Amino acid sequence: MARALGRAIGAALLALGGFGATLAAAACCALPMAFATLGIAGGIWMLDIAVVAGPWQRELLWGGAAALVLALLVTGPRGAPGCDQGLCTRVGFRLPLIGLVMLGGGLAGLTLAAG
Repeated sequence: MARALGRAIGAALLALGGFGATLAAAACCALPMAFATLGIAGGIWMLDIAVVAGPWQRELLWGGAAALVLALLVTGPRGAPGCDQGLCTRVGFRLPLIGLVMLGGGLAGLTLAAG
């Protein structure tokens, strides 16, 4: 049980870190462009993030993408050993985790497309 809880916490931290890294990488170009395309006037707050993250954009992007993939691998499939009856089998944990990974992956793809 403790091993499954550790895996679940590790997966959640990897997903949060990966999402944060891809968000920081997308803050310079991709997100303000997407907001402007959608007609949302709120991308100016990202300028502070972009100034700090700009020089590290590629590292943040690839590190964040790797963390997102690792989050899925750490959690494993529902029937994985050590995950039989643990937290990682519960829908209330898996759905937000997968949603966060998908959001981060979308941000990574948007950043790559924006150049």
